Amino acid sequence: MRNLFLFVYFLCLAATAQQNLKIRGDKELPAGLREISGAVFWDGMLWAHNDGGDEPVLYALDTTDFKIRKKIHVQNAINTDWEDIAQDETHIYIGDIGNNSGNRNYLQVYKIAKKDIAASGADSVSVRPQIISFSYKDKPAVTQKKHRHNYDAEAMAVANGKLYIFSKNWLRGPSLVYATDTAAGAYVLAPVCTLGTNFLVTGAEFYEGRLWVCGYHIELKIEKIYAASFAWPPAEGAVLNMEKLYAFSPSFRQLETIAAIPGRGFFLAFEELQAGGVGSGPGVFRFVP
Repeated sequence: MRNLFLFVYFLCLAATAQQNLKIRGDKELPAGLREISGAVFWDGMLWAHNDGGDEPVLYALDTTDFKIRKKIHVQNAINTDWEDIAQDETHIYIGDIGNNSGNRNYLQVYKIAKKDIAASGADSVSVRPQIISFSYKDKPAVTQKKHRHNYDAEAMAVANGKLYIFSKNWLRGPSLVYATDTAAGAYVLAPVCTLGTNFLVTGAEFYEGRLWVCGYHIELKIEKIYAASFAWPPAEGAVLNMEKLYAFSPSFRQLETIAAIPGRGFFLAFEELQAGGVGSGPGVFRFVP
């Protein structure tokens, strides 16, 4: 059965034509977002956060110069490993879902009402979140090996009252998709479908009836970055083939997040990357499929 699954998986990858695009007009992000990990576009601004270790703060960026205009402090929260952000009509969801080492058994999402953010015109606002906590039903009880497991996640998106979480499969296999209600509470999640990707998924967004994900993989010590689309919604248990696959260059960047701009494509952002004496700062670019 496993061999059949792998055959179908690689057949799906082979059927997807890759389009190569050159990044143009990318903008530098502030040093305060050198580890940008998630972003959404709402109310005319790009709302972003850093990876684990930063303060539990959401930053609002002007989309003309990408300067920080506002800070949202999330009360009673810890940025253990904030990895992505999602939204629906009324709320923003910040995912403390990172699990590089594989030893986190309980993860959580901070749910923030948009009205609490919009109610204040101040440059610095404090908000009190609701909490969605969860664990993976299929995760073994034993501690996983760092970067050698499929129970890390860096991507979330909301559609039709469900919060979807996408695994970052460090073994370079498909991404497992989990779903939970958006109501505060504690949940045990099982996979609902699988994405046939050939890269590590780091961001997700729903756009014009399709699921879009972004990510990267390292080949011969060169980091390559991608975006891909999938038909949605899936049948339960389905293995989804990529409809479109885009590879961006120059590729020495760690692509972390994708944010839809209604009717105008996406913002894609990458964090600061330093390796072997070569590096790049954090930045953002527009992508219109």
